[in-house]
Order: sequence, then structure tokens, then C-alpha cells
Amino acid sequence: MKPTHAILLVEDNPADIKITQRALRESDLAVDLIVLRDGQEALDYLLRLGPYADDLSWRSPDLILLDLNLPRLSGQEVLTRIRAEAELNTVPIIVLTTSHRREDVEAVYAAGANTYIHAVRAGVADDPALLAGNGAAADGPRVNPFPALLWTNLLCPTTRGRSGTA
Repeated sequence: MKPTHAILLVEDNPADIKITQRALRESDLAVDLIVLRDGQEALDYLLRLGPYADDLSWRSPDLILLDLNLPRLSGQEVLTRIRAEAELNTVPIIVLTTSHRREDVEAVYAAGANTYIHAVRAGVADDPALLAGNGAAADGPRVNPFPALLWTNLLCPTTRGRSGTA
């Protein structure tokens, strides 16, 4: 029996992939996480091209987590192509990035992203001050606590208050 939901993660950073895998594993949600590491591979998968044309395990994603800074094709380019495809244009897309540029945020919303999440820098997700919800990492500048709190409180209720590595 296939998991209830298919989530497509388009991410080239191995640490971010591990964090997402860990969060979903610990959530006990019925999820099939499909990981692709660059923008061209993501489009090939979504459009069922190349090695995905006859792939019997292919699943249409229920949600796409899309890194903005990808090799080969940027997340912005992938987003624009997805929204141009009738069979894909209703799939929710969450754009993940470390960019602070207002232009990036405006561009992804204009291209059809459902939401944009500023990714917390490595190591911050386990910072007790951040997990307490005040947004300030003990050893660094103020950051957006939403991604770490999302994974910790919504997807990983069994890890609340715990720290560790992915």
C-alpha cells in the first residue's frame, strides 16, 4: 500500500535533505518523500521525461518543497515551468531559501508559489532559544523561527524540546 501523500523535495544540500527526511520520519505521517537534487531533474520527473517516462513507481506529488538555489535550473525557473503545465499548476509549492532579498520573495509569489519560507541556517534548528520561540539563536543573529518550529511542533511532536542531529 502506498503512503497517503507524496511530497517532492527538490533540494541539492544533503544536510537539508536529511533534516527533512528526519522530520517526516519522526512525524509518523504516511508520506512518500521523493528527493530530486537539481531543477532539470525535477522538471524531468514532473513532466515524465527521460528516465521517468516509463517509471512504474512515479507518483504525482501532493506537495512540492522547492529550493530556490538549485544547479542546472533555478527554483524560480522550475516554478515558472510547473505553473505553465495544466496538470501541475494546482500542486501546492513551498519555496525554501536562505535568501533575504525582497526581490526573490516577490518573484516567487508572482511566479505562483503558495508560500515562501526563509530557511534557518544549519545548526539553528536545534538551538533551545530558537525552539523556545523567541527567534534569537544563542550564538547568532535573529532568524525566522517558523521552519524549525514547523518541523519540531507540527511534524515531529515526539521531538518537542529534544535536540540532536539529523
